[in-house]
Amino acid sequence: MRKTTARRLAVAAESIGGLDFRVDSKYSGRGMFGKTTTAFVCEPTEFMSIVLEAAHDFEDCDSHDENTDGTWDEFVADITTYKSDDMGRDQKVYY
Repeated sequence: MRKTTARRLAVAAESIGGLDFRVDSKYSGRGMFGKTTTAFVCEPTEFMSIVLEAAHDFEDCDSHDENTDGTWDEFVADITTYKSDDMGRDQKVYY
């Protein structure tokens, strides 16, 4: 996942508030063989709320800077290719 997408999703989660959510910046999922990526640890319905809020914020952002915020196409590419892992607790969503 691009860092810009991770940052956008984290900001969206914070703006919603009240979510049991955390970012794991060094997650190594099944089949990754030691490689790491950013994962979001939350309930599946919370993740979908976060994605929707981030998409809405993307549209409303007047001071959008593609260098720091990424492009809409990058955001869509990242959020449509996620994988998830349920380790018997909260779901980990990663890319």
